Amino acid sequence: MPIDIATGNVELARDDFVLPGRVPLKWTRLYRSSLLSITDSPLGPGWTTPWFPTLRRVERVWKFSYEGAVNSFPDPDCLLEKGQVIRLLGAFLELAQHDDRYIVTKWDVESGEIQRFVFARGPAADALPLVAVEM
Repeated sequence: MPIDIATGNVELARDDFVLPGRVPLKWTRLYRSSLLSITDSPLGPGWTTPWFPTLRRVERVWKFSYEGAVNSFPDPDCLLEKGQVIRLLGAFLELAQHDDRYIVTKWDVESGEIQRFVFARGPAADALPLVAVEM
């Protein structure tokens, strides 16, 4: 069980299964002691997986949560609703709105892998429902 000696955080990754196919599906659980305060995980406190990303709007900021990390897309002028794309270059993320869907694109500069998380519109106070993951 790896422990970060600088912070004391415990991190653990477990590959539960892989479904082979044209686009293989790998289910990996991640445990981080720094996530113990997050109680909305279906896997229990401290646990997450790449398959549980969330997107929600908090005032004029879009919050994208992925594998326990939360990235904020500031949108004070409602540029997303006007067709603009919001980019977080340091996190290799971008957020766009297409019709009634919100798409978060995540890219890995080392592997060249690109993932798109597609969210449907939902109630303003709730996390938007994830409807697709494109690879």
